[in-house]
Amino acid sequence: TWEMRTWARFNASAGQPTYLYFFEHAPPAFRIYEPHNPHFMPPGSERSSGAYHSGDLAYVFDSLNHFAVGWQPRDVELAAQVNRYWAQFAATGDPGQPATPSSVDANPEWPAYESEHHTTMVFGERTEARQGVRRLQLDAFDAALL
Repeated sequence: TWEMRTWARFNASAGQPTYLYFFEHAPPAFRIYEPHNPHFMPPGSERSSGAYHSGDLAYVFDSLNHFAVGWQPRDVELAAQVNRYWAQFAATGDPGQPATPSSVDANPEWPAYESEHHTTMVFGERTEARQGVRRLQLDAFDAALL
């Protein structure tokens, strides 16, 4: 998270439109990590690993049916949202900009990142832009490393 905020700050300071996100939604454990065990269950529950690195990929590519078991309605909704954002970004350079003028965008607004408020799109129980996501922790890294 710190590396991405640092990159976003540098990119935004160069005048480039920048979009930062934080994925806090905990997906179920992926079969891809335990291919010999399609019913893999981490200790606790299928979501007890939290929002882990690469857990967002099935949402980005809207490929839930290829990876995990235990999807819930919020997972399906979130995958459709995230996939629309990524498709819009690929088509227009702005994840909040519809790819075509006639496309209907049901996604919440994703504002460009700006350093003062540390504006970040959060994918969790709700999809929303927030200011200051983990700011205290990230500022502590800045103080120690920069």
